[in-house]
Amino acid sequence: MIWSRYNYLFKSEKYGYLLYNSLSNAFLHIPDKSIGFIKEIQNNPNLINEYDEKEYFQENKIIVENDDDEIAVLKVCESINRYTSNSLGLTIAPTLGCNFRCSYCFELNKQGSRMSTEIQQAIVKYVKKRDFITDLSVTWYGGEPLLCMDIIEHLTKEFLSLGKRYNADIVTNGYLLSIDVFRQLQKLKVYTIQITLDGLAETHNKRRPHANTNNSFEQIINNLDTIIPIKENTDISIRVNIDKKNKNEFPELYFFLQKRYKNSVFVYPAFVENLNGTCKTSDCMQDVDTMTQYLIELYNNYGIYDQKFFPKLTYSSCMVRDLRSYVVDPLGKMYKCWNDIGIKGKEVADITEDKIINQNLLARYLKGADKMDSSECAVCHLYPVCSGGCPYHRLLYVYNKKQVNFCHIGKHYLEKLLEIHYDWKMKQQNSYKK
Repeated sequence: MIWSRYNYLFKSEKYGYLLYNSLSNAFLHIPDKSIGFIKEIQNNPNLINEYDEKEYFQENKIIVENDDDEIAVLKVCESINRYTSNSLGLTIAPTLGCNFRCSYCFELNKQGSRMSTEIQQAIVKYVKKRDFITDLSVTWYGGEPLLCMDIIEHLTKEFLSLGKRYNADIVTNGYLLSIDVFRQLQKLKVYTIQITLDGLAETHNKRRPHANTNNSFEQIINNLDTIIPIKENTDISIRVNIDKKNKNEFPELYFFLQKRYKNSVFVYPAFVENLNGTCKTSDCMQDVDTMTQYLIELYNNYGIYDQKFFPKLTYSSCMVRDLRSYVVDPLGKMYKCWNDIGIKGKEVADITEDKIINQNLLARYLKGADKMDSSECAVCHLYPVCSGGCPYHRLLYVYNKKQVNFCHIGKHYLEKLLEIHYDWKMKQQNSYKK
């Protein structure tokens, strides 16, 4: 037996000794009276037989037979999920056209054609042909997908007729999300909706103006006012694109939305990146130190907890690594990442012909710059809970020599983020007791 290299034991000034294990995602407080013996076990794991919590330590992989064997199991599970799943994931953009004119949008200069009937039929045929698929997951994307509700309705009815387990979500600017459209989406089994607000009215309207009007913020809020009381089992998240220009307004927007909707929407910050030349580098908050410090300040100053503070244990991968996940544009071209949609030369397949058109690029996305092949990643404390970071970023770093972040934010701030998570968890427990 050995003390796992994926343990992280540290002393918090506020809470004392805390122990995190990334193989199991276990996180526990070590009483002061026990820390001496725990440190002895750390140096001599055979002493675990004398410890009252022996079974817990073994179940949660704090003490293991062999770390390399544990990692081998993780790699096998992840490979199975990547390459042998019975699920098909399609991100479908019925149009790249949009009713907004956001300055940082990577699709700003892309064509706005609607998906033809022929392409829709090809998508349905593509799904039907894969009769081994038991689960179909669809993300409606764009452009602005609600400009094409007729296409969403037609394709959904076709998908539902196939008898597969089906779920869907949508990424929308929210301007056209009226109560009638929302009810229609519910009938079409769209139960997860992401809407973007970049600040309160003045800031949002400057950053995300409607093509014909100045006040997109008011319309989105009016829509939210009408749909949230009837949202039932639909999850609504509000993404706030953050850069240096609007970062100070996020807390005010966050509390405005939480108060108005009584914590029934999930509000989170997302950092604008300069992947395709759409953000002025001086405005972007791209480096991991800046992003992490910003999230820490949100918690310390406002009590706003970000889910990235605590790692997640998962065997799933981003669609870039998933053999059966693709983005489909209005012309039927298929891509491996949302960032590539509409970019000539980034297509990996064509849905009308149902064939791979760039095998080398597809192979690069599926396996290139893979964390599974990285000796540096293998010894990182967070390897078991890290998907390798954004694979698109990893590929840019390795093949294009771009200085982009792909490591988990906890790699250099693990102690601080774990302490924040423990503090948040204690506050949650105390609030339940009141």
